[in-house]
This record gives sequence, structure tokens and C-alpha cells, in this order.
Amino acid sequence: MRPIARDIPKHDFLYDAIKSAISSFRQRTGVNPIPQIGEALGIRGAIQPQLWRLFDLYSDRFLRADELVLICEVLGPDSQIILDSLCRELGFSCVAEMLAPSSLSFESQLLTLSALVGSLSSDYLQAISDDDFSLKELKNHQKILRSLRGQLTIYEAEINDALRSRLES
Repeated sequence: MRPIARDIPKHDFLYDAIKSAISSFRQRTGVNPIPQIGEALGIRGAIQPQLWRLFDLYSDRFLRADELVLICEVLGPDSQIILDSLCRELGFSCVAEMLAPSSLSFESQLLTLSALVGSLSSDYLQAISDDDFSLKELKNHQKILRSLRGQLTIYEAEINDALRSRLES
């Protein structure tokens, strides 16, 4: 079945990003966003199977642009994962205009960034030990990179805010 004008063509990278954003939301808030997404999309009945059908490359159901916007609205800051994925695919980068301030000190944020870089290095060394990146290793590497990018973006925004406030005073 061919998509109509308002449908988004099916792409693995987009569906993986949406699923990753849903998982990130769940980890960040401790709340499963599936019911909220289902409600926003007007899905009735068993929400999760119908929602996953939207993200199935072989389903005849296409995700529409307005549905993607609604999903991003429900996921809030975690929708950055989706937007980053879309931008990367198109050769752009996406930075949130207004990031939620972190409750962590600069020192704690730097330690978190260092830990993520260490995790990335460890993951890389493990992956090349057999001279080949497996699909699982590549996906894990990608997950760590997303976390690192998000933490780095928040840290940079807070440094910029601190600079701005010092320059203004």
C-alpha cells in the first residue's frame, strides 16, 4: 500500500527513535506513556498493539505527520530523541530552545558525562574485540551516544545560562 500525502513514509530509524523516546520517558518519569499516547491519538481498546502497528514497517497503517506531533507533545523533552533522529537523517542537528534545568550540580553533571564517555569507550572496546560490530553492539552504542548527546546538550545549556547571568550582572 502506498502512503498518501499526509502519511510519513515508513523508516526503521524513525520507528526506532519513537520507541527509544517512549522508553526514555518511562525511565525518566517512571510512568508508561503508552496510555497517554493512545488517548492523544484517539486509539480505543487495546492501545499498545494498535500503537505498535503504527511502527511496523510491514503494516498497511502509516503514521501521519499530525500523529507524530501528538506523540512528541506527550513525550515532552524525550521527543528530542525523535527530532534528533529526523534531523540526522536529513543532515541537520536539532537543539531544544528551552531545556529544563538539571537539578544536578555542574560537578555531578560532569561526572555523569564522564561515566557515559567511559561506558562508550568500554562498549567500543568490547565491540572491536572480535573485529566486528554486531547489530546488538551497534544498537547499544547508539543508545549510549543518545544519552551522552542529551546530557551534553543540557550541560551546555546550563553553562550558557550561567555565562549569560554573569555577563548581565
